[in-house]
Amino acid sequence: MGAAKSRPAKTLKLFDHPAQRLADDIAPYFLRKVRILNGTHTAMVGKFLGQFETVQKLLEDRAAARWIRDLMYEEIVPTLAYRLDLVAPFADETYDRYRNPYTNHKLADIAKGHADKAKVRLEPTRQEYEKLFGKAPKRIVEAMKPLAAK
Repeated sequence: MGAAKSRPAKTLKLFDHPAQRLADDIAPYFLRKVRILNGTHTAMVGKFLGQFETVQKLLEDRAAARWIRDLMYEEIVPTLAYRLDLVAPFADETYDRYRNPYTNHKLADIAKGHADKAKVRLEPTRQEYEKLFGKAPKRIVEAMKPLAAK
């Protein structure tokens, strides 16, 4: 058995893209994705399942779209922005991704395993928001109410 291999000094580039990043620690990227992209999806289900068939239809409704943007930028982003880089730009990219008319992402599909997803994607943000701001994040709490009723 040989010695443990370390990261090569020169990195092989298979392709080049401005969004591509090499990182020794992916935890910040994972946290950003789970809290913003996945958390918002989970909140959509908690708030809007049964009212809209797809994410795209939800975002065509002005009031629902406003609720989603407020959730992202007033409740989720503030719990991450003080400790992670590029949080607001990632939220912008996520919102644009949701509006992609070719994805046809059904809320019923996102709803599978909803209770478990909410525990990982929404509950930690709720707790952190309360710790940071001394009050509950109203949209996250609203999105989690269907769970509390069960």
